[in-house]
Amino acid sequence: MIEKTINKNSFDELVTIALSKPNICVVAVGPPGCTRVLFFRAMRANLLKRYYSFNISALDIITGDYQKKLKEFITEINKSNPEIEGIIIYTSCSEIITGMKFEKVINDIYQKHRLRVKIFNRGPLAKRKELPRKIIKEILSEFDEHL
Repeated sequence: MIEKTINKNSFDELVTIALSKPNICVVAVGPPGCTRVLFFRAMRANLLKRYYSFNISALDIITGDYQKKLKEFITEINKSNPEIEGIIIYTSCSEIITGMKFEKVINDIYQKHRLRVKIFNRGPLAKRKELPRKIIKEILSEFDEHL
């Protein structure tokens, strides 16, 4: 198990899997220091076309008041990429620590744009019973069922 945990290529594979579907994009939500790793991995895999960073500030984390801005950000993505059918919101530790709930964002985006949105909690604080690779594959399977 330790070998799987410290495999340095596993995160690269995870990014590639998450960005592999042509009509699905990934919106990384978190402080710039947390989302930049994902950006560089997406760039290395030549998959930046479907990757978006929604950087939040320390004040956003403290107040937890960035859901409206996130909905506006996703609306802009939808306007500039009408072929997108689904979005994976890739959260960082800050959302886990604050207990940010994305249900309203998910419902509002679906009602307004008919885009399916799934949340993928990643990072050392994410509670999970499965390997991240398996979780992201399950999310992509759910998109396949509904799109």
